[in-house]
Amino acid sequence: MLYVEGSSDFEGFPPELDKTLDEIVKFTAGQGPRELELLASVHFWAQKQQDLTDEYTVDYIHEKLTELKPDAGFTSKDVERAIQNLEDNNFLVPVEEE
Repeated sequence: MLYVEGSSDFEGFPPELDKTLDEIVKFTAGQGPRELELLASVHFWAQKQQDLTDEYTVDYIHEKLTELKPDAGFTSKDVERAIQNLEDNNFLVPVEEE
């Protein structure tokens, strides 16, 4: 893992997992707590919906976030932006329509 120099904990780490962890560290670096909460929550609900229906939608995810985290005040635009950010960085991949 590039971001933990000299750590013996990562010796012999599988290269594909090491690469994935490096990508996650780079993606989250510099993000504030609110943005990380949004990204993690959107990713969770998008994956959950995609597992059930082969798609994820802004409306579904926003509804879940509003229901479970009403004080967070995430808007549909926040969810839309987070989805785009996750897709742009290959952390969410929409199911291709046939």
